[in-house]
Amino acid sequence: MNNKAYPATVLLVGILLLTALLATIFLTKSTVIQQERAGIAQYQAYLQDKFALIELLQQDENTLCQQQQQNVVEFTRPHLNYRFHCLDKDIFSGKFPTRKNLYGNDFHQFTAYIENYAIKPITSWEELPKSSLSHPQIVKADNALIGHLTDDFYGILVTEYPVELYKGGKFYGAIYTPRKVFLSRFISYKREVIENIRRDYSIWQYQENSRHLMTP
Repeated sequence: MNNKAYPATVLLVGILLLTALLATIFLTKSTVIQQERAGIAQYQAYLQDKFALIELLQQDENTLCQQQQQNVVEFTRPHLNYRFHCLDKDIFSGKFPTRKNLYGNDFHQFTAYIENYAIKPITSWEELPKSSLSHPQIVKADNALIGHLTDDFYGILVTEYPVELYKGGKFYGAIYTPRKVFLSRFISYKREVIENIRRDYSIWQYQENSRHLMTP
């Protein structure tokens, strides 16, 4: 009986070893497949980041600076980091209008700056455009303005000519002129108007040679 049992024992051991070997092979193959899938997914994510970066590089940096209005425009993804710097060209790079200098002193600097914009010219108070506290306007007069307003105006007036305003609507904002102005209680400083002018008219520009790209 011992001679007959021995081959059966060997056969059983062989089956067990083969089973263990096959299990190891399957587990190893499964691990390899999972690693390959993870690698493919990671590479796909990397390519997506690259394509997104290519699309970003096709955009104008000055436009992005103006849209985001931040010192640093940054594009961060898991596989890369791209950023560049912006410069804020403040419309009030000279003296900021205040209640004490309602009639701005930096006339020539301010007028040079607003040449970049299509500023509405007016010849009388009646020609002032529609405005509001949240959307003030800048206007330029090439002759004397004497009279009254039918509606309140929010914004900045630029002129080298005499300005007089009588009873009626009020002017809220500031006046840029190199001459003395007839003081009127209908012309009032309003800081929120000036801040909104700064928001709408200041220019953000790309800083040359400030691009920086980091990849793994």
